[in-house]
Amino acid sequence: MILGNGFLPIVDLILFISPGLSGIFGWQGTNLLLLLVAWVPPPHMTIALNTDGSSFGNPGEAGIGGVFRDATGTWIAWDRKYMRIKCYTDSTHAIDLISKQDITYHPLASVISDIRDLLSRGWSVSITHLLREGNEVVDRLAKKGAASGDPNLHILEIPFAELNPILLADGLGIQHMRL
Repeated sequence: MILGNGFLPIVDLILFISPGLSGIFGWQGTNLLLLLVAWVPPPHMTIALNTDGSSFGNPGEAGIGGVFRDATGTWIAWDRKYMRIKCYTDSTHAIDLISKQDITYHPLASVISDIRDLLSRGWSVSITHLLREGNEVVDRLAKKGAASGDPNLHILEIPFAELNPILLADGLGIQHMRL
């Protein structure tokens, strides 16, 4: 069975665990729905841009992460001038701000306006929601940025070594559990 949000298949398998077995997973007396979620590669000749943000408190230290990958899951450099981009984020709020909300009085109105301007240029860009478990690489980047306390933007030509196993798992289509 495949579930989706109208744009992107999210789940390859759904398991229903009865109350009698739920104690194994730390849940008592309730039904548990276990979803298996995987990173979704972009179509051929398209790159994926996965994005995420992280904040330690509100207000607090915050960071962002983004990574460009091809259909095999390989980390790629931005300077290759791709014209077809699928942007994935686990923030429905960000999607709403970019695509439909009035931002006249929003504190980040100028940034959102710049994003809207970039999206209107001569390339094919779509923005799609996906679950956090399919966005683990950029989740880690965002948390690393927030924890660093460094306010500067860093563009990495190659990933941190700790990201390589996650990138490999994504490229192989390995699924993650979502409870």
